[in-house]
Amino acid sequence: MPSEPKFNYPTIHFEGVILPTYAATLDTATTNDLLNEADIEAEWAVWWWRFCICIAARRRERSSVIIEHANRLRQELTSRPSDFLGLIDRELYGFPIEIYQDWLKSINMICEIAKHHEICEWVGVWNRNDPNHPSMHSNFDQEYLIRLGKGIYKP
Repeated sequence: MPSEPKFNYPTIHFEGVILPTYAATLDTATTNDLLNEADIEAEWAVWWWRFCICIAARRRERSSVIIEHANRLRQELTSRPSDFLGLIDRELYGFPIEIYQDWLKSINMICEIAKHHEICEWVGVWNRNDPNHPSMHSNFDQEYLIRLGKGIYKP
């Protein structure tokens, strides 16, 4: 089980299943200085960025696309683990082995879930301790967050 994150990453709910803590940082693996070495095109990196930037915004994608992107990311991660461990240490400030393991576990979960659906949905949910969480602001609407969390309101 990963150590307590140094930052309050959102929780990603993929088809109703909560992904591991560091799933919200998967885009880091595709938007870094390793891109040129791996010859990964920007479109793929943007897809992962959109996957991770999903707080209060339900995302949808065909399962075949999700699985293709996840398999490609798994291949990159497993072909050069030491490069990605170094990246994690530089960009995410610690716990490189735990984050790396979370990334692989997240990818495996995403693929396993996606193969049972034609189209998948996911949404990011704030960690209540996050200083960006709406409850930290004076105009916070508690009912809105409750409706959003229950899927009653879909932005």
